[in-house]
Amino acid sequence: MKFFRSITGRLLPAFFITALLPTLLLSASVYFSAKQSALLTSENMIDEQFSMVDSLIDQMLVSSATELSVVEQHESFKKFLKTGDPQDIAREFSSIMLRHPEFLQIKYIDKSGMEIIRLNRTQKGLSRTKNSELHNRADKYYFRQAISMSGKYIYVSGLDPNVEKEKGHIRRLVARIGVKVEKNGILLINLDGNYIFKHILPLAGAKPAKAMLINNSGRYISYDGSSFKEYAANEIQNRFDIDAKSLLTEQHITQKRVKDGYLSVMPIKFDNSEGSNMWYVAIYESDSEINTAVFSIMRPYMISLWVVFGFVLVFTLLVSANIIKKVKHLVRFIPSAADNGFTETGINEFDGIGHAIRKTALGLKQSTLELEKLNRNLETRIAEQVEKIAGMTEKELDYQKQLREIQEQLMHADRLASLGMISAAMAHEIGNPLAAMKTSLEVLRTENESPEEKEFITLIISQVDKLSVFLKSITKFGRKPDAEYKETDIAEVLKEVVLTLEKETERNGIRISLKAEKSIVVCDEMQFRQVIFNILLNSVQQLSEKDGGNIDITLKGNNGAYELIITDTGGGAKEPEKMFKPFYTTKQDGTGLGLAIVNDIVKSTGWSITAENIAEKGLQTVIKIKSADNEN
Repeated sequence: MKFFRSITGRLLPAFFITALLPTLLLSASVYFSAKQSALLTSENMIDEQFSMVDSLIDQMLVSSATELSVVEQHESFKKFLKTGDPQDIAREFSSIMLRHPEFLQIKYIDKSGMEIIRLNRTQKGLSRTKNSELHNRADKYYFRQAISMSGKYIYVSGLDPNVEKEKGHIRRLVARIGVKVEKNGILLINLDGNYIFKHILPLAGAKPAKAMLINNSGRYISYDGSSFKEYAANEIQNRFDIDAKSLLTEQHITQKRVKDGYLSVMPIKFDNSEGSNMWYVAIYESDSEINTAVFSIMRPYMISLWVVFGFVLVFTLLVSANIIKKVKHLVRFIPSAADNGFTETGINEFDGIGHAIRKTALGLKQSTLELEKLNRNLETRIAEQVEKIAGMTEKELDYQKQLREIQEQLMHADRLASLGMISAAMAHEIGNPLAAMKTSLEVLRTENESPEEKEFITLIISQVDKLSVFLKSITKFGRKPDAEYKETDIAEVLKEVVLTLEKETERNGIRISLKAEKSIVVCDEMQFRQVIFNILLNSVQQLSEKDGGNIDITLKGNNGAYELIITDTGGGAKEPEKMFKPFYTTKQDGTGLGLAIVNDIVKSTGWSITAENIAEKGLQTVIKIKSADNEN
């Protein structure tokens, strides 16, 4: 409790109110801004992924339709329709399936729905189905849809995971693509859905749980890299806490907030004369992925913010100690104020109080001297009267006794009168200046916008109030984190950063060589430290993947300025000219913002930074730095 009654104890709570709370509010604001930025970036990336998926599906459909159109016009097919001889057309079918490993079947169905010829892909290779094993497909939805098309349509079925359950056939995801042979039947390809997934999955970051396809009925299919798995429509509700019907009504790319993340859906529509078959491609991103990106963006800011917060805390403690020192100086001066001159503290308000105390003490001393003189005169007159009544009778003795009593009362009254004079003098000499000073200080506190200076003024006002209370008691008795550019030895900063990374480099077999002499540059030390730390950390991470290596750091003067050269043996960067662009990264868990922030800091200081690959070594980064003499 004693601590909170001290000046430091009073200043620290004020510091936490005026510094910590705004810091937390600002941190929260930065978090939400960073999250919105991460969501926008994620949405843009998913739009690009969807665009590539759409292009991939269009390419597969066009390729399939082209092959079928070629077959339709081929002489072997026309011969087959006339003679029924399957040899030539079977060879043509085999040639197509060899070119397209994603084709599971190619078959021709006549207008009655009967399969006339069918070529299958099996584990042993390609095989033509015997005539006795061919089936009538008139009751199948895809035959009804395809046979009812006009000649201008290319038929695309829905995604069907429940197909071809006859003996010898493998249950798998199939999409059918067909063209109508005028007045005869349908040429039809069964396209392997696994092949589609194998090409979509890399676009979702190679994470099987992120990519999925949804069919017309709301059943969705995910792929684990080797096979697919089908889920019922209600599994969408269980997994994502969203009704499947709300997804199947979408006509455009949309992003929906779901349980623990975001689900982006792209509908793909295939028209035919009976209606439309729909595919829905979906990509899921969890909140943890979004938050990882957010905290990567916020990390440099939060480090800087809390470092500034620490500096402000230390500054507050130093200011508190300085105020206490000044107040103690004033208190020590009071007893000797009448005999010694006041040594100014450098603070106008404190100096004003000190001079007022000096003036009051001089007046008090003068009043005391006059009082002593009056007392001596009074004693002299009393002695004279005593001598005059010496030798008197008993009556005279009574008069003398009464006179002594009167003398004592008079002396007591005189002393009270003297004390009243002192009190009045003090009230006049100190009270009026103190009242004027307090009024001025209160006005100054009201008009001042700096929280720290307001605290200093409040402290002074409290000391003035204490002095006023003292005077009243005597009278009653008688009657207290932007960028900070300054000269910095960047060689020392380099040494400190290298020392910070020493444990990491030793653990990974990395040797750092530093050649730098004292070099004074006007810059923000914390920002320069951040630049060097990011560049060296990038090199350390690159060398850690190669079981060690060397990092050479050289600081040298060049034409009145400095050049900082950092070279590693990590094999270089794939595209060094893009390293400093936002969101460019070659790391799976990288954000592409670290070196972009470095570039912004360097440019804002008026310097320049470049990076290039050095033959038979690795990456070399060069920062051209203006010296303190060339800052202007």
